[in-house]
Amino acid sequence: MSASELVALVTAVKGAVDFAKGLKAVMDKAKLDDELSELFSRLLSVQSFALTLQSEHQTLIEEKGELSKKLMEFENWKKTEADYALTEICPKIFIYVYKKSAESVEPVHWLCPNCWQAKQKSILQGKHDRVYACPRCNFTMANTNEPPPPPLRMRTSYR
Repeated sequence: MSASELVALVTAVKGAVDFAKGLKAVMDKAKLDDELSELFSRLLSVQSFALTLQSEHQTLIEEKGELSKKLMEFENWKKTEADYALTEICPKIFIYVYKKSAESVEPVHWLCPNCWQAKQKSILQGKHDRVYACPRCNFTMANTNEPPPPPLRMRTSYR
């Protein structure tokens, strides 16, 4: 609620109170009825104005909450951005690579560049021999610089 709106509300209430005080001097019943009708009309106007201000105030509170949420998301994304570097892994193929630090527990991984632009983390998954895909947007790439993974060995005994 702005200062000017608050002043307008106080002025309207003061006008209604002053009007009510003036009713004491009225002795004529018909004139009294007219004056009371005018008083009720003014009070209804004040009440309507107060409800409008209350509604606007509630809208502002909701907008503030939404903006606070967006700011928090933005700040969280800024922290996430600091953990990744845009890297050319082979000619003309760029992805976001996790920058592993001494205290981090996450393994090194790659993020989809398309999902990154939408401020979403989506880890590229190995499909088969040097081909990776994003499970969220289906971005696919072949990494020609990486040697093929070693074959998996099955464990035959459990001890």
